[in-house]
Amino acid sequence: MSHFIIGTAGHIDHGKTALVKALTDIDTDRLKEEKERGITIDLGFAYWKDGITIIDVPGHERFIRNMVAGVSAIDYVLLVIAADDGIMPQTIEHLEILKLLHISSGAVVITKIDQADELHLRNLEIEIKNLISDSLLRSAPFFRVSSVQKTGIDELKGHLQNAAQQKIPKFDRGFFRMNIDRSFLVKGFGTILTGTVLSGTARNGQWIELLPARKTVRIRGLQKHSQPVEEVMIGDRAAINVSGIDNEPTKRGNVLAEPGHLISTNSFFGKWYLLKSVKKTIEKQIRVRLHMGTAELFCKVHIVGESIQPGKSGYIRVVSEDPLVCIRGDRFIVREINSSMTLGGGIVLDHLHPEITPELPYLRLMENESLPTVIREFIIYHKIVSVTEIISVFGLSNSIIRNELNKLEKLNQIVTIGEQALDVNYFSILQKQLVNAVEKFHQERPTEKGLKISELRMKLAAAMQGDVFDLVLKTTVRKGALTEEKEIVYLSSYRIQINTNERELIEEIESKLAQTPFSPPSVEVIETETKLPASELQRILRIMVQLELIVKTDKNLYFHRDAVRQARQFIIDFIGEKGHIKITDFKDRFHTSRKFALSLLEYFDAIQVTSRNGDHRELLHP
Repeated sequence: MSHFIIGTAGHIDHGKTALVKALTDIDTDRLKEEKERGITIDLGFAYWKDGITIIDVPGHERFIRNMVAGVSAIDYVLLVIAADDGIMPQTIEHLEILKLLHISSGAVVITKIDQADELHLRNLEIEIKNLISDSLLRSAPFFRVSSVQKTGIDELKGHLQNAAQQKIPKFDRGFFRMNIDRSFLVKGFGTILTGTVLSGTARNGQWIELLPARKTVRIRGLQKHSQPVEEVMIGDRAAINVSGIDNEPTKRGNVLAEPGHLISTNSFFGKWYLLKSVKKTIEKQIRVRLHMGTAELFCKVHIVGESIQPGKSGYIRVVSEDPLVCIRGDRFIVREINSSMTLGGGIVLDHLHPEITPELPYLRLMENESLPTVIREFIIYHKIVSVTEIISVFGLSNSIIRNELNKLEKLNQIVTIGEQALDVNYFSILQKQLVNAVEKFHQERPTEKGLKISELRMKLAAAMQGDVFDLVLKTTVRKGALTEEKEIVYLSSYRIQINTNERELIEEIESKLAQTPFSPPSVEVIETETKLPASELQRILRIMVQLELIVKTDKNLYFHRDAVRQARQFIIDFIGEKGHIKITDFKDRFHTSRKFALSLLEYFDAIQVTSRNGDHRELLHP
């Protein structure tokens, strides 16, 4: 069974640590300063029985950051309120934080009941019920205890053990992820990192990634509930001994994860709820402390759209001074820069390309709870995204994401190309861009049959690259809009445009080549006889090649197409009968010189009709 993690919440000196000790016989105040001052400063951990852990969080306002780190991954909360003091400022602030983090399971524990009479306790319970009436704890059970006299402790123990048995399994994202809440060195072992496993499984010997540094480390040892184990899984309180970070403890707020799933960023878009208790409207931007997972960050919050009024929510872009690690759905707490007050909290929506501010409708759509819907909207907005980018934003395993993409593709809503996904409408836009580029080429160079595919790829590199270009081209050709031929592409409906003068020159040159089909005049001879400038002749010859009237066999020789067809058929028939052909066989048949025979034979080698083998040629593909 995975761990059941309980966290305390409440004002300073309301007996949280004493309550944990009464329940577990463990004193969670481990720091010297905590002992001397009698208050909890950092997180305390008490490993109870049957996989139950209690995290004791500090109540003082100066240590709210530690409180948030402690409750960010708990299953159950004990809202602790002392009978003598009643509801105090940190009682209210802690409750607000629990609301903002959507912690819905818990109990209210009234401590120090030996210091209050029955009437006082009844009135206090009424006050507390009013306080929690608009929170997710409004139906929470109440317990009265005295940690000194042990009154009510057994009843609370029984309730917590029962709650642990009824724990609802958390959604597993399919890969290992753990926010680090403690880090320390143990002599002879090295670095120990602890936290609550948020998803997946980690095993001894496994390589994992430390983020945001993106450093790969190896698991040397694992513990849960203070016992050595071979693996830890979602919901466990884990201590992980790692190698690979030079025996230097990493800081709270870093993340351990299975490589290839998470990335670091300095910015994200989210939704922020501003508490009613805040007395000012947030107009444009504000510097804040942001708490997410176990991390505390100094950030600037920029309002996206309209200002946010107290008690209302709005959309924001968060820019952190330091790298952070987050996924869609992660919750965060926002406090004043001087840590004096909690301003509100929110949820991460998207962190891909945070430099580009999206439209509000997109951010609203990213709040949708339907995973297929949100992934599709994400792809529509970003147009082309890699599977790795989708994984890093949604925080889901490769198999889960690919399964969702397959569903969307079957519904004809997206197109997947290798490791990339495109919105189907955007794919159509890319096809139009491809056709338009070829059409423009025809307008600018009407006497050329088509555009080189390599040149077209370069022209459209900003819009599509690699596999995307290849599939868009292939699809457009398959639909019949374009024709691909050898290394060029052209509009299927296009015909080379030639004027009267060009037509006359073509007919003249074609006639010259047809007169001596297997001993054609060289380019220099044609140039002399037609009195054309070299560049103009080359242009006309290119047109004739594209019209398939002539064939260029080498730098200075062109053959009439009828000669090439006749030569090809002879070679196929001759080899079919004799098994191979020599240059002399070709020369004798067409009464031509070695020069012309060799030029044609090498041309057929180049187009893989034949293959040279010593002094003869054999048939490859007739």
